[in-house]
Amino acid sequence: YENIPNAGNVGFTRDMSQNIIKYTALRDISAGEELCICYGPNVWFDMVSENQQAEGSNGGADDDTPSAQDFLQGIDDFA
Repeated sequence: YENIPNAGNVGFTRDMSQNIIKYTALRDISAGEELCICYGPNVWFDMVSENQQAEGSNGGADDDTPSAQDFLQGIDDFA
């Protein structure tokens, strides 16, 4: 992913009823062109160690992993 303010060629909207993000091309995108997305100022991604990545997530039952609903609340619609 890329978080590029004012230079994105892909926008998105949150569908909170389904806990999904819908992506939309903001203009014609050429084959092989990089997709660039601006998620807005409120999004962050926590670093994951190689050990954590290898172990996988238990769905947030015993850790600090946010629910899909909590994660989507922190992202501004950009379309």
